[in-house]
Amino acid sequence: MLFKHSLYVWLLVAAIFGHFQTESAIAAPGEFVLTSAIPGCNGGSPQITLNWTTSSGVMTYDLYRDGVLYIRDIPALGHSFPDTGANVASGVTYTYFLRAKNDTGTTDSGSVQGTAPSDCGDSQAPGAFTLTSATPGCNGSSPQIALDWTGSVGALNYDVYRDGRLYSTVVSAGTLSFINAGADISPGITYTYFIRARNSTGTRDSSPLTATRPTDCGGALTPLDFTFTNRGGVSATSAGTAGALSVGWGRIQVGTSSTTPSGLAIFGLRQNNVLVTEAAVTGSRAIQAGRIYAEIDGAVNTGLAIANPNNQSAAVSFFFTDQNGNFGSGSTTIPPNGQVAKFLNQAPFNGRSSFSGTFTFDSSVPVSAIALRGLSNERGEFLITTLPVADLTVPASESTLQFSHFADGDGWSTQVILVNPSDALLTGSVQFRDPSGENATVTVNGQAGSSVAYSIPARSSLKLRTSGDSSALIVGSVRVVPATGSTSPSGLGIFSLQSGGITVAEAGVPDVPVSTAFRLYAEAAGSIQTGLAVANSTAAPATVTLELTKLDGSSSALTGTMIVPANGQTAMFLNQVQGFDSLQLPFHGVLRVSSPASISVLGLRGRYNERNDFLITTTPPINENVAASSSTLFFPHFADSGGYTTQFILFSGVAGQSSSGTLQLFSDSGQTLNLSLQ
Repeated sequence: MLFKHSLYVWLLVAAIFGHFQTESAIAAPGEFVLTSAIPGCNGGSPQITLNWTTSSGVMTYDLYRDGVLYIRDIPALGHSFPDTGANVASGVTYTYFLRAKNDTGTTDSGSVQGTAPSDCGDSQAPGAFTLTSATPGCNGSSPQIALDWTGSVGALNYDVYRDGRLYSTVVSAGTLSFINAGADISPGITYTYFIRARNSTGTRDSSPLTATRPTDCGGALTPLDFTFTNRGGVSATSAGTAGALSVGWGRIQVGTSSTTPSGLAIFGLRQNNVLVTEAAVTGSRAIQAGRIYAEIDGAVNTGLAIANPNNQSAAVSFFFTDQNGNFGSGSTTIPPNGQVAKFLNQAPFNGRSSFSGTFTFDSSVPVSAIALRGLSNERGEFLITTLPVADLTVPASESTLQFSHFADGDGWSTQVILVNPSDALLTGSVQFRDPSGENATVTVNGQAGSSVAYSIPARSSLKLRTSGDSSALIVGSVRVVPATGSTSPSGLGIFSLQSGGITVAEAGVPDVPVSTAFRLYAEAAGSIQTGLAVANSTAAPATVTLELTKLDGSSSALTGTMIVPANGQTAMFLNQVQGFDSLQLPFHGVLRVSSPASISVLGLRGRYNERNDFLITTTPPINENVAASSSTLFFPHFADSGGYTTQFILFSGVAGQSSSGTLQLFSDSGQTLNLSLQ
């Protein structure tokens, strides 16, 4: 895991994000339009490029040509398809339509006609050109790969493709170069590029070139000073080139006249030059007493990282609790500015080899903590989920918990994990809703229904699991409603996917209390995509507005909308949002999600790795309506080198917030780390 001397983490999700966003609607795919069939040339071969608008809820598209199924299962991420090769005859007119599909049904577009060019030497299509160089190098401390190409006669625009996927749009036809830089290129990784010239008639591609990103451009060293404006942010990634694994924790300290930004640390692991996992740790404030869900049972284990940000030692006492009561009490000491990061069945915690319940800790001084749940799947791969830490000093609440996504059937199952943070019995019900807002009937712990009663003994926990046995998929959101006179538990949802008898994915869904406005970090660069699920907790349809700003705080000039049914749920990628069709890539910035209604939001970050696996991690949103604070924020865990990198993201999370300060990193032994950031 990310803890020293532990197993590497493997996260093999194999298109889970595609499942996630298409399974969010039980209706057939929405109406869409096949907008054009543009003739052009691909080298010396005639080509007809089809373009269409997005169909909501679509899983894949089938392409029909002249009334016959022509291409099956075009991925839902795409909005265009080039019909080219030996099956396209010069001068012939073809009639096309598309069929959008999901597990519920199909929806057809209208038809369009396109005539293949009779001469691909015709000057109407962009002329032949060459990608002349792909040069790795450094721009100061920032690694980059510089692309240069010759001009294509007749081209109006150029697009940059990396590893076979659209990476960036270069608007100006007079621009014959592009710099690939930033967090989404990784040390020592080789990328393949080609350039696509476009005009209103067609397209033409250059031949590809490969380049390897430099392993070390020096980079800024932590401590890292930062400054950003309202709706802006900063992002910096560790170089990962030191050789030996380095783990520790981080502190975000702001100036006397500034407020503390929101923070997110995304650590990734590469083995054999392949990214195999990403996991996100949200910046959090220090607490003195916490409780987590804990499970140790064969393939499942639970780890805990506690950082002591004080200049004095932290005396930490702890105990375990199951249905029979407390056991396994103990204590440990964390040195000043030090950290402990271990599995619960390791010293100093020394838990049982098989156990399900909770782990409670109490510290003499405030500490920062994060828990991780790991599952070794049927192939021995390790899937990881971040677990919430319940702050036991927070006053009890009777509010409803909201989990914005669940899935059951067709290989999917969902666990709802509830933790009792009190010393009294907690009771209530867990309610399942489908995307349209109706009750969803699922089988939970062997009992079928849309609502499941719970009873959780003091300091203990409860795990509810849907069966996943049905061939029909059920998706939606989950509410946890305390009984009258009972306070709320803490908890999360964990949805899992099995394919061919192998658990290939798990993802945690935190409780996100409802609000009318949220912000989250958003990225669309290369294979990286940001998605979101929105659950509506009101009895009327909710209009949700989405706004994108760049990290410098400037507007993208794009506004998107979605409609979420009463008590329902909607989930999609940014490039599927109505109004975001023209988003220029790459994009790094802040997504604002707002509605007049009370909503709950879940952010997700997905990306393809070098062998085309799809990796996913949760990116929790920030409630914009919470008052800004100047209290210190912490990253309780990070990892660098030994295959790891960590991307540190700080952004304006609340209304009107600008921020400046310093990010400091410390080793697990309490020493200041001068980590190279790029």
